[in-house]
Amino acid sequence: MMNEHCLRKIDVAVIDYHMPRMNGCVLAAYLKARYPELKIVLRSGAPDLSQDEMMSVDGFISKSDGIGALLSKITEFGQIDPARPTRFALESDAFIEALN
Repeated sequence: MMNEHCLRKIDVAVIDYHMPRMNGCVLAAYLKARYPELKIVLRSGAPDLSQDEMMSVDGFISKSDGIGALLSKITEFGQIDPARPTRFALESDAFIEALN
C-alpha cells in the first residue's frame, strides 16, 4: 500500500507486532527508512517488547486498551493537521471494520 503511488499522503500506520513474515518492529523500521515523516503506532498484545526493538515506533498501544486508547494515541501526534482528514493505514481488515 505504501509503495503504491497514491495521491493522498498516509499520516499514520497502525501495525501489529505479530505478522506472518516479519514482526511489526521490523516493518516499522522499513517504513521509517522510506517515509521518515510517517507516524507509526504499534498495537500489540505482546507483553515483553524491548525499547531497543521499538526504536522506529512513535507510539505503543496494548490491544487490551481498546480502540479509544488507540485513537487518543493517534491524536497526540502534533504534526497531524486537524483541518484536513487524517489518512490511516491499517494492516488488518478486521481492524478496519472495528473502526467503522
